[in-house]
Amino acid sequence: MKLTLWQILVTCFYTGCYLGVGLVIGSLGPTIPTIATALNTTEADLSAVFFARGGGWLTGSFASGFLYDRVPGHYVLSVAMFFMGLGPFLIPFAIEHGKVPLLSCFTLLGLGGGFVDVGANTLIGWQHGDAVGPHIQFLHFGFALGGVVAPVITAQVLTSSDHGGDEALNVENSLFAVKWTYWALAILCIPFVLIGIKFKSPVRRVAEVGNGEKVPKSVVVLITLLLLFYVSLEIGFGGWVSSYALNLELEDEIVAPYLNSAFWAAIMVGRLAGVPLSSRMSAKTMLLVNMVGSLAASILLAITQPSSIALWVLSTFLGLSLSSVYATAVSYPTTLGMVVAGFDTMWFVIGSSVGEMVLPALFGPIFDALGYEALPYALIILAVLQFVCLLVMFRVLGSRRVVRRLDGDGVPLGEVSVQESSFQLKVPLETYELQHSVSSDGTSIGAINGQRLLDRRGSTSSTESFEDDEPARGLATVGADVKDTGKYSLLH
Repeated sequence: MKLTLWQILVTCFYTGCYLGVGLVIGSLGPTIPTIATALNTTEADLSAVFFARGGGWLTGSFASGFLYDRVPGHYVLSVAMFFMGLGPFLIPFAIEHGKVPLLSCFTLLGLGGGFVDVGANTLIGWQHGDAVGPHIQFLHFGFALGGVVAPVITAQVLTSSDHGGDEALNVENSLFAVKWTYWALAILCIPFVLIGIKFKSPVRRVAEVGNGEKVPKSVVVLITLLLLFYVSLEIGFGGWVSSYALNLELEDEIVAPYLNSAFWAAIMVGRLAGVPLSSRMSAKTMLLVNMVGSLAASILLAITQPSSIALWVLSTFLGLSLSSVYATAVSYPTTLGMVVAGFDTMWFVIGSSVGEMVLPALFGPIFDALGYEALPYALIILAVLQFVCLLVMFRVLGSRRVVRRLDGDGVPLGEVSVQESSFQLKVPLETYELQHSVSSDGTSIGAINGQRLLDRRGSTSSTESFEDDEPARGLATVGADVKDTGKYSLLH
C-alpha cells in the first residue's frame, strides 16, 4: 500500500514522540549515582524515583484513555509532550532542594510519558487502520533506539566531566553534566509540542457498521495480561542479566554491563526488522514466532552449561525474540478490522506498566533465597504465561478474517469478521448472508445471496473476477446478477 506524504509525516511525528520517551527513560539510570551524591544519599534510597515515575505513568495511562476518546488526539499528545519535557527541565532545580521535589519531577515526567505511551499507540492505529503493522513496528523501534542511545550518550558526557584529581571538582562537573543532560531532553520535547498543535488529528475510529467492531473485553484482558508477562520478562532479564553474569563468574565488572547493551540492541534491531516483516507476515504468525523464540531461549539458558559464549548468544536471541511482541500484540485486533479505542490502549499500557514495576522487583528476593541460578527458571515461567495468554486469545478470536465492501472510491461501507465457518456481511440499508461452503476438491468458497463470490484459491466463475494483487489480499468484483454490485476485499 502506497503511503501519502501526510501519512509519512504523521508516522514520523508519533515515532519522534516515542523516541523522546525512550531517551528520557534511558537517561535515568546513568545519572542516579551523581544525583545520589549531590543529595548525600545512597543509590538504593534514590530508587524511589523509579516508583515515582511509574506511579505517574500509571496515572497518565488511566486519564489518557478517556481523553483520547473525547478530545482531538494531537492536542492531548502536545500537552503530554509538554509535561514530559517539563519534568526533565525542573529536575536540575529539584536536585538543589532535596528528595521530595525530585520525586515530584519524576512523577510529572511519568505522567507525560503515560499520556504519550497510550496516545502514540492509539493514534497510529486510527491513522493507518488495519494496515498499521509496519508503522507501529517503526514506532516501537524509535522507543528502543532512544533507550539504547541515551545511556551511552549520558555515560560519555559524565565520563568527559571526570578529569581526575580533585574529587569535589569532579562531583561538581558531573552534576553540571547531569543538569544539562536533562535540560537538553526538555529542549528536544519542544518541537513535538508545536507540531502536535499544527498537525490535524486523525479521525477517531468508532466501532460501527463500515468501520469495524469493538475489541471483545476478553481480548483486551488477555492482551493486557500478555503484555504484563512480556514486559516482566523483558525488564527482568534486562535488569538482572549483568548481576547474573557477575555472580556466576561468567564476566567481570567491566564486561558484564555490555550484556545488557547487547540485549537491548538486539531488541532495537529486531524492531527495525519488524517493519518490513510485518508487511509480509501476519500478526498471528509474528506473535507465534516471538513466543516460541523467547520460550526456547529461556529453556536453553536453563539447560545449557553456564558459559560466557552461551550467555551472549542467548541474550541476543532472547532480545530478537521479544523485540516485536509489544507492537504486534497491541496492533493485532486492528489488523483484524477491529477498532482499538483509547480506553483499550489504556489497559494495554497499564498492564505493561505493572509488569515493569512489580514482577521484576520480586526477582531480588527470589535470588536472595534461591541464588542467581533461578533466573532462567523465572524467565521460563513468564514465557509460558505469555504464551498461554496468546493461545487463549487465538482461541477466543478463532479463524477470524475481515471482508469489506467498498464503494467506487474505495471507501469502506461495511465489513464482517469471519469466525469459524459462518458469518454475516452488514452494509448500510441491507444485510447479506455470506455462506461458507466447500467444493468437492476441498476449495473453500464464499457465496453472497446464494451467488458464488470468491474462490479462496483465486479461480473465477461467470459471476465474479478475482485479482490476487498482494500475497495477503484479494479483490473480488461481484457481477451484475448479484443484487448489489460493488467491490469486496478479503483480508487474510
